[in-house]
Amino acid sequence: MNTLKSFFMLIAPLVLMAIVGYSIYQLLVTAFDLAWLAVLLSSLPLMVFLMQVMVFQSTPRTHEFLPTHTLIVSLGLVMILIISLFPSLNSTLQINTIALVLTEISVVIYIAYIVWYSSLQRGINLHLKVGSSLPPFTVYENGERLSSKSFLGNPLVIIFYRGNWCPFCVAQIKELVKDYQELALQGVGFLLVSPQPDGNTEAMAKRFNVPFKFVSDPDNNTARQLGLNHDNGLPAGMNVLGYNSDTVYPTVIVTNSKGIIIYLNETDSFRDRPDPLEYLELITNDKSV
Repeated sequence: MNTLKSFFMLIAPLVLMAIVGYSIYQLLVTAFDLAWLAVLLSSLPLMVFLMQVMVFQSTPRTHEFLPTHTLIVSLGLVMILIISLFPSLNSTLQINTIALVLTEISVVIYIAYIVWYSSLQRGINLHLKVGSSLPPFTVYENGERLSSKSFLGNPLVIIFYRGNWCPFCVAQIKELVKDYQELALQGVGFLLVSPQPDGNTEAMAKRFNVPFKFVSDPDNNTARQLGLNHDNGLPAGMNVLGYNSDTVYPTVIVTNSKGIIIYLNETDSFRDRPDPLEYLELITNDKSV
């Protein structure tokens, strides 16, 4: 199933791009035929959303069903169905079968992205639990081995992120570093863990230049140990950039000074990352940390 999802994000945007381009062309040559407007309405929203997310990398969370985009896609579907039932409403006075098929394809891709692809479908994690001790693990910073035990004595925020290629991960880190560097200066540890190559992790650290530790988890050893490994979670084609096909489930763990987990977010959607206020206020208000 994960393999199928990895190819979905390789193929679906290309299909949508082709449909959008073709519908715009047909709108121009058919004097704004309503059937092709329906195709454009059904195919454009997801393509715009994906481009916005990729370019700006400033969206750490979205509504589960993207209501505005869903409304526009639904409008396109309703339009083409009405045109099919009442062809006289169409400027060409005929049912445009190609437009109907392309609208249906666009809607199927949209629904698949919202309902199926966005869901991580992660199972129950028996390795992590609020109130339990964080299992010790090892990661690497600039090639140097780093033990989680070295953070004992201070609260620790651990974020497992998929890599520089993931716009939601980058947006999550952007949001965190924007306002909470002061906590790091006050002794709170911030450990950002990714299975990506060391060079990519170092580039991420240089990009933000904050007192957080950006570390690597080669071969997902720590992710497997903590039940966070996402088999074949990398979108197809990203391997050529040096990423491993296995990635990590986006996860936020907060421990107190004794290494006890006081907060755990194991999101089941890669489009939903917790607001830092949700767990950082816990650190500042909970006297046990």
